[in-house]
Amino acid sequence: RAHASGAIFPLSSTRQRLFSIHYHHEGGARYWYTIPNSERQALHKIMKDQKSSMCLDHSLLFINPTVLDKHGIRYSRILQSVREIVVLAAGALSQ
Repeated sequence: RAHASGAIFPLSSTRQRLFSIHYHHEGGARYWYTIPNSERQALHKIMKDQKSSMCLDHSLLFINPTVLDKHGIRYSRILQSVREIVVLAAGALSQ
């Protein structure tokens, strides 16, 4: 996890599951993977079935999108360029 080129961030959601706004000041493109709030229970069930003790709200989890594809969980991939704003829906998980 870093704040430079090539930085990656774990799956997270805002506190109290509110919407969020992210402005990209400088550097290369940013890639976002977002999972809508409506898919949260399905993702939680997969984690429970795999006996994972990770919590979706603690920003410690990295998920490969192929896992989401395998289990039919909807997600979006967003490309954010410099000086663009990304608004994430309330309760959405993002990575």
